[in-house]
Amino acid sequence: MSPDAEPSSTSAGRPEMRLERLLDLVQQILQVAGSGASRQEFAQVVLNSFLDLSGAEEAELRVSERIRSYRGIQRSGRKLYYEQAPVSAGTHGLLVAPHDSPAVNRLCMKLAETRPAHSLFLCHSDLIVPISTPAGEPTAEPETNRQRDGQDSFLVAAFSCAQEGYGLLVLRYRNALFPKPAEARLLEGAAQILGVAIANRLVQAALRERVKELTCLYGVAKLTEQPDANLDDLLNGIVRLLPPAWLYSDIAAAAITVDGKRYQSEGFAPSRYSQTAPITTEAALRGSVEVVYLTDQDLPKLDEGPFLKEERSLIDAVARELGLLISRREATEEKARLELQLRHADRLATIGQLAAGVAHELNEPLASILGFAQLAGKTPGLPEQTLRDIDRIIKASLHAREVVGKLMLFARQRPPSKEQVDVNQLLEDGLFLLAARCAKSGIEVVREFAPDV
Repeated sequence: MSPDAEPSSTSAGRPEMRLERLLDLVQQILQVAGSGASRQEFAQVVLNSFLDLSGAEEAELRVSERIRSYRGIQRSGRKLYYEQAPVSAGTHGLLVAPHDSPAVNRLCMKLAETRPAHSLFLCHSDLIVPISTPAGEPTAEPETNRQRDGQDSFLVAAFSCAQEGYGLLVLRYRNALFPKPAEARLLEGAAQILGVAIANRLVQAALRERVKELTCLYGVAKLTEQPDANLDDLLNGIVRLLPPAWLYSDIAAAAITVDGKRYQSEGFAPSRYSQTAPITTEAALRGSVEVVYLTDQDLPKLDEGPFLKEERSLIDAVARELGLLISRREATEEKARLELQLRHADRLATIGQLAAGVAHELNEPLASILGFAQLAGKTPGLPEQTLRDIDRIIKASLHAREVVGKLMLFARQRPPSKEQVDVNQLLEDGLFLLAARCAKSGIEVVREFAPDV
């Protein structure tokens, strides 16, 4: 029977295809495409819808996207068969199998090499018969365009989806249940809308990935804006933000290493699927950021192994932000250290000025005490005890004058210079001011100086 001929009475077993049902199918396809469903879930809903609409024995979807191919096969009342692989693993982009129809497999190769001028085909075991052009104009019906008794026939609609993407909707029929020509046109139009839905699904999936990445960067920025937070707490917080931003977030884990110290998310372990970026500060390598996929299964090959090029940009941006964070923290700590040194130096200068003033004020009364004590000691006829007391006053005055002299040496301000010095004498001068305190505390200072240093 020709596809342009009226079906036989046995076609009554197949429900008649109406425009209202086609509109319901289109609405269902668009709805599931925008719901965020996985490819497998999307294929299952779409193929069940086409089975209900077309009355076909089996519905199959073969799609080749930019980086992966997948196929789903659905029969009424059975579980969906689904597989996917990187594009390089498929035959010319679309997945095929040896038990598939040779004509359908040849059509897959033809689509990959050059897009055919027709978008609707009838395939027998080894024949490919164009039915209509992309504009919907019917072609002349050749003699081979007939369904053969006892053999399955395949109505195949080719469609494009997004940039460089394309696919096939394959409906398998038995004998006289093949759809009418008008119904075949409706299925062709539905297949083109399916291509638009797949393209829309790809755009929305890419948008969701970008939202995840921007959310991660926003979280990192918020954490790094906390100037008083502990660096360990910041790095632990940042490492927990990384896994949800990657494509396979359910099997992702992350680690940050800074100066040999490691911060990692829950379950992190070395993996063959790893993406890293170095953390540098002023051209010095300080550590790294690493994201891994924790799985033993083979993952589709994307831009960088199983990772997207946008994820490379994200991990590099996080590593740069961490480098800036560490640099800012170290600069803040260095500034605080320098400020402490300046305050200490200022206090030393103030003490030096105070010591100079105290020494100046003490010199005059000490000179008077020492002079009058020496004069009193020369008075004739003084008792022995009085002479001993005057001698003690003189010794105490001399000791006090020596202490004042050391204070004057400490307080003296002059430009630094290089000259030959007696190191032993410098040590003695330095220990002199501590000797009295040590003696009062019962501490003996033992000196062992080399001669002529």
